[in-house]
Amino acid sequence: MAYYSAQVDKYLEDTRNGLLLWEIFELTAKFVFKYIEEIKIQCETIEQKSIHFKTAYYIHKQQYGENVHVYRRNSNTSWYIIYIIDTFGNIFTNKIIFDYTTIE
Repeated sequence: MAYYSAQVDKYLEDTRNGLLLWEIFELTAKFVFKYIEEIKIQCETIEQKSIHFKTAYYIHKQQYGENVHVYRRNSNTSWYIIYIIDTFGNIFTNKIIFDYTTIE
C-alpha cells in the first residue's frame, strides 16, 4: 500500500495550481491533471519495484527516508520521490523533489 505525507499532498496541489496558472506556456487543465496523476502513479507503484535505491544525501535520509525513486518524465524533467518502506512493505512517500534542466 502507498501512503503520502501531508507535505507531499500539499506539494502536488501547489504544483498543479502552479501549472494551471503558468504564464510562460498555457497548459490545458486536462494535461495538468494527467501530469499530476502520472506522478501519483509513480508513487503508488514503487512497492512493485524489485530494486530500491538509497538516497544520496544524509539530510534526505535523516528527514524523509532512505530510499529514492527517480521518475524521468522527459529528457529535461526528473522527479525524485523519497520514501520509507516499513516491515510490511508499505511505502510512505515523504518528499518529492522536482528537477528541471533548462536547455538553451
